[in-house]
Amino acid sequence: MGQGKTISMERDLEAMNSRVEHGRERLTRLAIPLFIVLCSSALVVALFPPTVQPAQTEGAVVKPAQNAVILPVILSAYMTINRGTSHILAVSNISREWGGYGLAGHIYPSVAKLPIIGRMIIPEPEQLLRVRPDVLITHKQQSDVLRKIGMQGLVEINMMPRKPLQTRLMIWKQLGQVTGNGARVSELMRWDAAQRQKIAAVVAAAGSQRPRVLLAHVGNRAWSVPGGGYALGASLEEAGAINVAASFRLSGRVNLEQLLALDPEIIVLDPNVMMSPYASSHDTTPLDVYNMPECQMLRAVKTLRVYQLPMHSYTNESIEDPLLLSWMAEIFHPEQTPHRLRDVYRETYQTIYGYALTDDEIDRALFLSENSRSEGYERFARQGATP
Repeated sequence: MGQGKTISMERDLEAMNSRVEHGRERLTRLAIPLFIVLCSSALVVALFPPTVQPAQTEGAVVKPAQNAVILPVILSAYMTINRGTSHILAVSNISREWGGYGLAGHIYPSVAKLPIIGRMIIPEPEQLLRVRPDVLITHKQQSDVLRKIGMQGLVEINMMPRKPLQTRLMIWKQLGQVTGNGARVSELMRWDAAQRQKIAAVVAAAGSQRPRVLLAHVGNRAWSVPGGGYALGASLEEAGAINVAASFRLSGRVNLEQLLALDPEIIVLDPNVMMSPYASSHDTTPLDVYNMPECQMLRAVKTLRVYQLPMHSYTNESIEDPLLLSWMAEIFHPEQTPHRLRDVYRETYQTIYGYALTDDEIDRALFLSENSRSEGYERFARQGATP
């Protein structure tokens, strides 16, 4: 009898090993197509920053997520809606890095300790199968492959550069469903709409005065300009400016001759253009641009109207877009706009997060030092001080 049990256990062990080996072979066969699909997804995100279209789910979310894995760069929005990092099991490395950038990392320092599962936006299938999240937020381009290896609870995000405001609000609604915070999402959407109305009134007061503005990233003396579908390009228009690169089909590098042809009145340096790791440590500032001999013929350089865009996190736009729009309105229309930006920052973070920003935090968010030589930037200094 004992020998029979031993033989039976050995057979069961062999069968289990066979199933495990079959599973490994299945993952291996899927690894190459998964890598190709996800690298393609990474390229899409690199060219078109994370503006999202309506998310779809693999079945309705019945109850709020308790163990969510987040792969796309939507962590800052998730934390804002969910009031923190609770119920987040793990994230991709780029999701954590972007989620903790700027003031969001001050408000939710726990983001820095979230476990990493996968590099960039490419998950590691074996890890995902092992941790078994109840919700896996992923790119639409990844979902078919992940479904084939047995992942459940998929929430699909389709990264596209069209209709940024409409699609952003749709993803916020989806995150409200996933986290069980639909009422908070509705409240945040009303806040967003009210702030935009204030900006619209300022722009209307400026009338037909619309400066020609170029959004760009400068790294190692190379200029990268986003295409017309870039989300912040729409913000330039909303803040009463003309986006001189609106006709560009794709993002890419431009040379000095092209810059001179565009001849912007104002240049806004956005460290996130081309997904340069936020800022490339802000390797090129307005001060650097002013000192570039080859840039001395640019109108924006001659008039000292080169500015570094304030810190912000993509996909958290319903909070940060109104702040950026307020900043743009004061830069683009200084005579028609009251000096309120510091108060707007305080009011926003107190109302939405219950967080009291310090003067130092506001100075850093506005890059007060980096913009110190730029025309009119002293208006953003704390009372009784200069940048």
